[in-house]
Amino acid sequence: MEFLISWVGFPESENSALPFDNLLYNMVFLEYINSYFKTHEYDIFVTIANVKEKIKKHIRKALVVKKKVEIMHEEVGPFDPKELRAYLVFYHQIQNPPVAVERKLERYIYRSYFFEMEKIQRLKHDKFIEEVKRIDKDVDVSIENDEDFEVLPISSDFTYIKKNFLADDVNTTMSESFIR
Repeated sequence: MEFLISWVGFPESENSALPFDNLLYNMVFLEYINSYFKTHEYDIFVTIANVKEKIKKHIRKALVVKKKVEIMHEEVGPFDPKELRAYLVFYHQIQNPPVAVERKLERYIYRSYFFEMEKIQRLKHDKFIEEVKRIDKDVDVSIENDEDFEVLPISSDFTYIKKNFLADDVNTTMSESFIR
């Protein structure tokens, strides 16, 4: 994605198209994107909702067919929410966007959906880890889930296992239950 830049104090012949990556940390550019986004926030969120509705069968299919690790690696890859925001601003400034521009927006929103799901899952897991550490500050806890976007089961109590993976002896493993 490129943006046509008009340079202050220079004629139009000096305008130049710069790739988004070159502008990503330019404060003037980001202020423009954020200002436009805030001014047109309702319309932009309607666009996002409409696109999500349009692509929901693709999202469901991915959730059924692929593991989380495959989706995040193959489908989402590196994702920058600033780039989605800039593309939404770009999209809203086009009167009748061509099909290629609409497809790219669908792709951005598809990727954003999984990015947000992974972020929510990570936050819930972090909260769970904090809760376990509040009960037993000496325990090292990590949660890995490359299978799906599910969060930990919600129940009034949970069990975790402390295990010394360096020990050969099963007796070094112990189970403790806690009430939330």
